[in-house]
Amino acid sequence: MTALCNEQKVTLTLPKMGIINVYIQGTRSPKEQIILTVHDLGCNHYQYEEFLSNPKMAVLSQKFVWIHVDLPGQGDGDEDLEANFPSMEDIATDLRDLCEQMKLESVVLFGEGAGANILARFAINSEHLVLGAILIHCVGTTASMIESLKDKVINWKLNSIGMNPTAESYLVLHRFGTQSIKFKNAETEIELKNVIESYKYNLKNSINPKNLYKFINSFMTRKYLGERIAKLNTPTLFLTGALAIHSKHVHSLHEVLLKAKPADQKVKYELVQIDGVANVLTEAPEKVVVSLQYFLQGLGLVSNLRLPNEPIKINRRMSMEDYDRPRGTGSFSSSMQSPIKIATLDEAY
Repeated sequence: MTALCNEQKVTLTLPKMGIINVYIQGTRSPKEQIILTVHDLGCNHYQYEEFLSNPKMAVLSQKFVWIHVDLPGQGDGDEDLEANFPSMEDIATDLRDLCEQMKLESVVLFGEGAGANILARFAINSEHLVLGAILIHCVGTTASMIESLKDKVINWKLNSIGMNPTAESYLVLHRFGTQSIKFKNAETEIELKNVIESYKYNLKNSINPKNLYKFINSFMTRKYLGERIAKLNTPTLFLTGALAIHSKHVHSLHEVLLKAKPADQKVKYELVQIDGVANVLTEAPEKVVVSLQYFLQGLGLVSNLRLPNEPIKINRRMSMEDYDRPRGTGSFSSSMQSPIKIATLDEAY
């Protein structure tokens, strides 16, 4: 893969993660708002660069500075890690040090899968730094017994024989969900198959399997997030695809969060489910862009941004006018007394 032309690579040393690479996309200035990303299993910063290259993201990608974190040993062609891989909680703690080193006074978070789990912990631990969080397929559960047994087989093979069909199948299922999808047209099916083949190619040729083994093991031994989620006081958008294997866990985490909060809670926690897809970034990037735009407008960060011409069908109690009204950089509040319904993005394009 080729890095975008305006990308800058920065190397940092952090207490738990050690030496990592951070990629800055956009030009830093005092007025620019930062979006901080953390990637999923089997990925690195290219995961988000591909999403930002979508034409629908042109305005948003230029309106913010995007800082992409490559977790230890997960970059293309990285050497074997000598140290143990840090826990999800340790990485979240290190992100606070990262913000201090890079002099980031406030950030919006954007992450998928394991990256979303890490960023949720960071938002809980460092709410003074976080304006809002977009969490894609964020699960709060620990790994089940079946997952743990499967994980041991996958990790053993990764660590002993490298990338293999068992590990590859697990990672494809983790990121792209069920393949029994009824596509709207042949072109969409071909596009997804091409993306999956590209993902498999990178797993075999770019990602160090021994380092990936350590990352997967860290994710599979994660602590239960649900018991801490009540401490999340940051405006948050949970995103999931209806066909994703993590979808029900995303719904559960959102429900636990809402039940833990008082009825008059002003910080908004919204769940958007995109029907007919598993991997929302790959299969429905345009709909992710729309959700992202509305969320950022709710934070008061892009109040003058022009939205796509076509209307989008969203089932919510709060009107789009209310959602679009700037509320400053510290809150995502509304006059509503009850939580909004799940927004389902379906047949929008």
